[in-house]
Amino acid sequence: LVLALYQDSASVGGIKMLRCLRLARLLKLVRMLKTSRIIRRWQNYLAFSFATQKLATFSFLLLLSSHWMACFWGLVGLTVGRELCDDDNRPLVLDDGISFAESSWVTLLFMGGKPSPDNPCNPWHVYAASLHWSVMTITSIGYGDIVPMRNIEYMVCIACMLIGGVLWAYIIGSLCGIIANTNPVQAMYETKTDLLNGMMQDAVVPANERVVYREFLREARAQDKMLQFRGVAQAVSPLLKGQLLLHISRQWTTKVWYLDKTPRKCVMELVEQCRLHMFGRKEILGDFAEGLGVVDRGTLASSGQILVPGSV
Repeated sequence: LVLALYQDSASVGGIKMLRCLRLARLLKLVRMLKTSRIIRRWQNYLAFSFATQKLATFSFLLLLSSHWMACFWGLVGLTVGRELCDDDNRPLVLDDGISFAESSWVTLLFMGGKPSPDNPCNPWHVYAASLHWSVMTITSIGYGDIVPMRNIEYMVCIACMLIGGVLWAYIIGSLCGIIANTNPVQAMYETKTDLLNGMMQDAVVPANERVVYREFLREARAQDKMLQFRGVAQAVSPLLKGQLLLHISRQWTTKVWYLDKTPRKCVMELVEQCRLHMFGRKEILGDFAEGLGVVDRGTLASSGQILVPGSV
């Protein structure tokens, strides 16, 4: 960029060179690398899902890329084109017009484009136009109201389009993956249901019986969720696993009177040995009726009593 400006000595002034030298301030952004360690530390205290964290990361990345691209695009337009403002930041009166050698996207937009009350001497007006162009470039919309005018602007525009296209494709692909994995239990249920429907179709299962199978799979989502919880508990140390399973099973362990004075470690081992079982409507438990058990969902008839969720 500096070499191209040096060749065009008629449009290069001291102020424009200072604008280019200000790019060195971008080196201070290296300090942002330290934020990754802070974020990892915050993840131990915050309960935000990784889907939410990734959405926040993608939003920040999109806004930051749009801002940087807008600043660079505005810098190029203001640097290679003719000065439109005086030292007091007021618009100049250009009686002789603007030659081709002094043109840029800024001069075309504010001096030769559509009528607008915007002022090229107002930094916010130029930034808004640049941000408008950068968002269009990243999202591949392209209204065509802001276009490059010079060779250097074409080169910058091509680079921004390549970077923006890759960034936008990465964000869209990642968002699709996040949406698809938002609820793994629901995704598992849908997969099982599709397989079951196909199997029942091939086996010519009567329509009234198909309803029973589908209902069982729908109600089994709670069991699948609990099995996934137990799978996560297997990934931690034995002590933490026992404590986590104890918290998950506190709903029924507090209702067993002889567990009140039982050592905590013994209760943890008992909870770890518990197994989940699910039965359909009017199904006989058989051998499962003997021993310690807790009703988590539905109702159970046993020895003339009706057991509701939470009963032991």
